[in-house]
Amino acid sequence: MKYLLFFLPTILFGQVPTYNGTSFLGEHNGYYYYKSNNTFNWSGAQEDVKTIDTSFDLISIHTQQEQDFLFSVCPSGMHWIGFTDTTSEGDFIWTDGSPVDFVFWDINEPNNSTAGNEDWTLFGYGHLGSWNDGTNYTWDKYPYLFKVEKIVPPPPPQPKYTEVKIYPTMVNRSVYYKTKVEFPIEYVSTVIKVYLHSESGMLVSYKETVVNDELMEFDLPWVSQSMCYLTVVVGGKKYFEKIIVVE
Repeated sequence: MKYLLFFLPTILFGQVPTYNGTSFLGEHNGYYYYKSNNTFNWSGAQEDVKTIDTSFDLISIHTQQEQDFLFSVCPSGMHWIGFTDTTSEGDFIWTDGSPVDFVFWDINEPNNSTAGNEDWTLFGYGHLGSWNDGTNYTWDKYPYLFKVEKIVPPPPPQPKYTEVKIYPTMVNRSVYYKTKVEFPIEYVSTVIKVYLHSESGMLVSYKETVVNDELMEFDLPWVSQSMCYLTVVVGGKKYFEKIIVVE
């Protein structure tokens, strides 16, 4: 719950999410990028990013463009990323489960040179932020990188109805002797007045009610003529339809 309360307001107001103990690096291709302010060995880095949100992981990198972006915002120093071969020596995988579709090792890396214990990856080891396999001893402390997918708010819902509409304009007295009125949502909870006049212009019925739905149904009172006129007054406007009555 603490993460929900912390995270939601930034999404609701369209701001970049911020997280304690981290620095925002920038935005690229639908993701926000961050680095930790503190240093950790690789295991500590993985544990720390999970304390921010259990769904977060150390960063995975998938294109040269993403690598170049990271180097532009982290041009110096080494940073842990989520690339490891602890499961199978030589077979590096991303800890977030994403496919290995890009690598940017430095020359002659990975070489597993420290007693065969270099199973974790550092960004920023060499030219243009190239990678190096490193050890995970307690003294191997570096900041880490992670990214968060940008949440794009859904478009506002389209209104169900954009204008007042009265229908059907032909009713059958023995089958369906009613009429329907569609209202834009802004009219819900608004008082309306409904008038029915005979063909000769005589007021047959009058009803005042409140719009309780975007679609309302009204019974038509009996009229002897084959035509009547329905008028709906709402929001200071008058809407009028001629209703033909058939047997």
